[in-house]
Amino acid sequence: MAHFPEELRHAPAGLPPRVIPSVGRTEGWAEMKTLGALTFAIVPALLLIVAHLDYSYSFRGAALTMLALFVIALCGVISLVWFAIRKAPWARTLATISIGSLVLYFAVALPMLRWQRAQTRERGDRIIRAISAFQSDRGHIPDELTALVPRYVDSVPETAMGLFRTVPFSYSREGRADYRLLFPAPGWLMCQGGPDTNWYCDD
Repeated sequence: MAHFPEELRHAPAGLPPRVIPSVGRTEGWAEMKTLGALTFAIVPALLLIVAHLDYSYSFRGAALTMLALFVIALCGVISLVWFAIRKAPWARTLATISIGSLVLYFAVALPMLRWQRAQTRERGDRIIRAISAFQSDRGHIPDELTALVPRYVDSVPETAMGLFRTVPFSYSREGRADYRLLFPAPGWLMCQGGPDTNWYCDD
């Protein structure tokens, strides 16, 4: 005697078995598609992180990064609304990718940027202390940061900004006793500090 699944044994008479859905299988397939969409969300999130932390130091780079964020957010909102109205599977997938990539971007890029700035300020303070020691010994500030090596520092520290690029400090003298130490930050910002000035950033 043939054995049939439970849903087929209780199917209404005359209804072809092939049109009876398997609820568990459908839900499992939807979960797999959602996980797949979240996996694809990693790619645009990584591109946004690299663009923000490595290429948004100029006006052009910052503008392109903001444009990419706006386009992805707009795609997420439109596809989410479309899915709510039409229940289109592609809209759900696109919304998951867009919103997932934005969540990953903000969850990674912003804490990393705070850490980079904190590390850079600490390294800048080391340079400022070395310049103060140089000035105490010689009566004036150095012409270049390399003059601090090797007596005051083993090597001139670089900033912690950037992922795949090196971002050095800039040294701006203002007479024989005053100076500013500067470094660029993502978002077309310039941060600066000095012996009598706390670190701050502006555009």
